[in-house]
Amino acid sequence: MRTLLKTGMRPLTTKEFYRLPESNQFCELIEGELVMPPSPEPFHQAVAGTIFGELYLNLRDHPLGLAYCAPLDVELSPVNVYQPDVLYVSNARKDRVKRKRVVGAPGAGR
Repeated sequence: MRTLLKTGMRPLTTKEFYRLPESNQFCELIEGELVMPPSPEPFHQAVAGTIFGELYLNLRDHPLGLAYCAPLDVELSPVNVYQPDVLYVSNARKDRVKRKRVVGAPGAGR
């Protein structure tokens, strides 16, 4: 179950989201609302780790892009910032990887 923190009458923007105090608490910005899911269970972490490991090994042998694991922000719009468990960014989209986050949809692409 996710915890939704109401931010008022209007949506929180990514600019405001990034000005929040730094925290060890995992949170995402979904449609302008701050969402704080509970910590993942061990099975979830094992599956995410396996997926990342296999992706990493495949990309080591076939350098088509980069693999990342959480926490890493992916900013998709002015009111949406997600932290996927595992993330792939193709070489064609490497320019979306910024110093502190990925801006725009990661993945394949041309």
